Amino acid sequence: MNNKNVKKVIYFITSECIQCGICVDVCPIDDAIEEGENQYIITNACINCGKCKAACPIEAIEGK
Repeated sequence: MNNKNVKKVIYFITSECIQCGICVDVCPIDDAIEEGENQYIITNACINCGKCKAACPIEAIEGK
């Protein structure tokens, strides 16, 4: 298996997430953030731009 083309998502949403949806609103990529059972989940569609982290009002997104 060639791992050169495997993209690593560098952001993740912690359990502090209050599901306000601001991260989804600022994300430039459809389907990069999905609603999970108790919080949002960043998917492999993420381009690692950091807009979600910068916009989160409670700093529930970590990485980079």
